[in-house]
Amino acid sequence: MPEPFYRRFKFELPTEKTQERFINRIANILRNVVRNIEYSGDFRSGERRIEHILEAFMHLLGEQYSPPGSNSYYSHETFMRFWDKSVGGKFLRCLELIENLRKVLGMARYSGVKELDAGVHSALGMSEVDLGVDYKDGTFTPKGAALLDEALVSDPLRWLTDPKYGSVLTPFKKGLTALLESQTKEEGRGDVIRDMYEALEALAKVVTGHDRDLSGKFISMLQLSPGYTKLLGQYIDFGCDFRHAVSAGEVRKWPSVRETEGFVYLTGSFIRLAILPSKREEKKLTS
Repeated sequence: MPEPFYRRFKFELPTEKTQERFINRIANILRNVVRNIEYSGDFRSGERRIEHILEAFMHLLGEQYSPPGSNSYYSHETFMRFWDKSVGGKFLRCLELIENLRKVLGMARYSGVKELDAGVHSALGMSEVDLGVDYKDGTFTPKGAALLDEALVSDPLRWLTDPKYGSVLTPFKKGLTALLESQTKEEGRGDVIRDMYEALEALAKVVTGHDRDLSGKFISMLQLSPGYTKLLGQYIDFGCDFRHAVSAGEVRKWPSVRETEGFVYLTGSFIRLAILPSKREEKKLTS
């Protein structure tokens, strides 16, 4: 099979244009996914399924849902009008909506989950420029070093799906989304630091059973070597700097993209140190 046209002629589309094409491809894929759900039974049951998807989808987004007019009915086209309006041509918004739609389809146990996942992977693979994101199990993450991503992003994401870590998973995923935006927005890097710090702070509360900060009991419970204890202390100091406003007349110095990504990996490292021992113990008990 020949290489794609743009590679054969050695030109690249601007990132914005590639993102626009990705959004369009996703819309084409979704139209087929939702149409298959609509047509998987009789007319009335198909209409009810679309209605359920729309209502659950808007509820998950925290947005008010307005039903179609009295002369309209629920169909895949009804859904696509809502989708296009919600996406608004914005790449990150499209990623957020894909994640939420997949949750709705999964909770309702519709057959479209596998088709949606395959479509997203296909759309990413067809992108003329690397869009800098990975997609796995319904979650988008920024692309980094492959081995580090698996151990320090993908593993924590899997572990944090345990309901008891719900307060940790939310800011952790929020920080990963902010990391995508931080490539071009300096102030967005501060959001990444704050979200990741909040995730580890929430984990400390789960692990220790106390509503305290990251210091003290959490550090002692991890039983870290002096070097790691010092590193965690520096992590705390760095994170705290971005949780408070700068003094009057002072200019905020934002971390670089590499430093921001490094902070995400550090967070993943400390999550591993806090959770992995219990995972090993669970494995021993079940073996």
